[in-house]
Amino acid sequence: MNHNIDYFRDEVRNGFYVPTVVKQAWAMCLDILSEIDRICQKYGITYYADWGTFLGAVRHGGFVPWDDDMDICMKREDYIKFREVCDKELPAHFDIHDYERKEDHWLFLSRVVNNKKICYDEEYLEEHYNFPWLAAVDIFVKDYLYIDPEKEKARDKDVLFLVTIADGIREKSFKENVARFNLKEIENKYHVKLPDISKERELCIALYKLAEKRMAEVKENESEEIGQIYPWILRGDKGQPKNYYEDAVRLPFEDITIPVPARYNEFLTHRYGNFCEIHKIWWAHTYPFFESQKKEMERVNGAPIIDFAFDKSMLDRPAKENGASLKVITKECLTELKRLVGECKELLTKEDEYINLLTEMQQLAVDLGTLIEQVKGETKEPAQKAVSSLEKLCEAIFLGSSSKDVAGIEEALKEAEEIIEHYIIGRKEILFLSIGPEEWRGLAPVYEECIKDEDVDVYIVPLPILPKDPLGQVKMSTEDIEKAVHLGDYPENINYTSWKEYDIAQHCPEKIYIQNSYDERNAYLTVPPQYYAKNIRRYTDELIFIPFSPTSEFEEKDATDMYALKHYAVSPGVIYSDKAIVQSENIKKHYVNKLTEFAGEDTRTVWEQKITTEGFPAAKNTSEKGTILCIGVNELVEKGEELLDTIKDYIKKIKTENEGENITFTFYPDDRSQWDILNKDLAERVFKLIEEEAIKEGYGKLTLIPKKADAVASEYASYYGSASPLVPAFTIKGKQVRLFTGVTFN
Repeated sequence: MNHNIDYFRDEVRNGFYVPTVVKQAWAMCLDILSEIDRICQKYGITYYADWGTFLGAVRHGGFVPWDDDMDICMKREDYIKFREVCDKELPAHFDIHDYERKEDHWLFLSRVVNNKKICYDEEYLEEHYNFPWLAAVDIFVKDYLYIDPEKEKARDKDVLFLVTIADGIREKSFKENVARFNLKEIENKYHVKLPDISKERELCIALYKLAEKRMAEVKENESEEIGQIYPWILRGDKGQPKNYYEDAVRLPFEDITIPVPARYNEFLTHRYGNFCEIHKIWWAHTYPFFESQKKEMERVNGAPIIDFAFDKSMLDRPAKENGASLKVITKECLTELKRLVGECKELLTKEDEYINLLTEMQQLAVDLGTLIEQVKGETKEPAQKAVSSLEKLCEAIFLGSSSKDVAGIEEALKEAEEIIEHYIIGRKEILFLSIGPEEWRGLAPVYEECIKDEDVDVYIVPLPILPKDPLGQVKMSTEDIEKAVHLGDYPENINYTSWKEYDIAQHCPEKIYIQNSYDERNAYLTVPPQYYAKNIRRYTDELIFIPFSPTSEFEEKDATDMYALKHYAVSPGVIYSDKAIVQSENIKKHYVNKLTEFAGEDTRTVWEQKITTEGFPAAKNTSEKGTILCIGVNELVEKGEELLDTIKDYIKKIKTENEGENITFTFYPDDRSQWDILNKDLAERVFKLIEEEAIKEGYGKLTLIPKKADAVASEYASYYGSASPLVPAFTIKGKQVRLFTGVTFN
């Protein structure tokens, strides 16, 4: 798959920071799923998202932000079909782990893996987002359960016995005579001939196959429920009604779609209860999954893998390099003009020398005016005022060539000096380096305060975010680099300066605000290196770092948040800045502790002084657009005909409870074909009802896909309707949420 480069940006979702390195892992999982999906469609194999992937598709439109693995499931017959064709269909470098193919994979699931080994080959990395680690999609198997609970208990007991014997043989926890006795009992019961106990692996595979055969013995028409027998049913969990797996719809999942059971609200409620409620406790595996691979590689190599190392020289603040700045050059030019005026007085009687001197003065004034326009921008008032004064000086010089009125030249120069001192030399400049239209929201409040000061020039330079190859080189066309700036997505009422045209050595702004997470540390993304924090700090009095978005508050016990922290707190942008402004004292504490852990206890004071909460931009309340009413495709099968009355009731409820507030209707998913698959007739009536309501009341409609859920939640006051990725986005912002199920959040 080719993922848009913007997919790999650091992002805050539902208050959780997702760094590029996790996006790389996500992309690899999505690529694996795409191959599985291709095979399944080719051979008519049905599969569904499962566990966290299922929850993520419904609640987040992709991965659960603090999760990073991918789970799907298949009914037993589909699983068998997939295993029969997957070896020949999957890409050659992929690997399949199951108990027959992979040593030490004694699980009743298959794992499709992106490679046979961790790979640092340059060609491989370049094709796989610089991600060397093994990523996988787990395929769980669903079997039908007995209606009779006693039969189910007997089956589960047999499965557990077979697995226990196999595991005991592998782990040498049985005496050989006991094992042989049990094996003989199994042969008699199942009328099979097992491999000899000396052929340990063959024997264990045979026992696992017997267990699978026992799990698969119930037919669909003999059952009302379905479940994952090993290990969950064996542990006493209940199965799910089999009708949950009758219909499927495809929901958005990151930049692809994934099939889920159509009754997804009923299913997830059955499994998790109030599944829209956010819980970030994650115990299923190490987060992120590749960190355990890194640790194992470090153990084998006997040395740590270092992606970014501290050097005390990082804290040495270089003196400001302003020798090539406009202000210094302007001062030098004015000094030279004054010197030339002085010489003019002495050459009044020497016609040729006098005229040559005036010509030199005029050219210097013209050159200075041109430079001011180039650096400051010819449409900006300071440049216009300064250039106008220099033009008057040139006029005085021209007149002085015939009248020899040096006093008039002196007066014009004095006036130009005063104007240029005010508008150029003595005027402060502030630079904002934005890394994207979405991220600009984090700097916008600071910018709006800065432009209130009429004595300050404010520049915004949007930076392109570019992919790096394994050697750190950018390989993109000029056209693609320009597209990466996304200038058309920024607010229209703001003037921007091109990153190519802005010469920081000439400007030398007094302050630079950055939000850059893409310095040399990032494994896949970069900004143009001249804008790295360590480079630009040489040209400013104060370099200020502000994160592009606040996160939710968290504590040391929140392991996933603490992992993400090191990717934005321990970054060149923070380390090289003179000040880092964060959202709260709690978050400051985490920054200080993480940076101290990185750089040494003797640096704690540095971070305590550098990191502050003063001046952190307050979030703007932009909830002017009223209420969103979202209808999920699941309602077609869960509510059926009642859905039409439910929608009408909620429209009345919104009008009553929110004093006639505007309603914006939306659908999840917005792909109409998924609605038609389930119930085309009812879907048409639902859409017609919404269209009639929208036209009658003058309401609008939107879709969930064009905007990120968090951005939509910033613009609206409340949310009503079905479960969708907007629910956690509204909830995390403390806004009202009322679901069709009766669940409410405030």
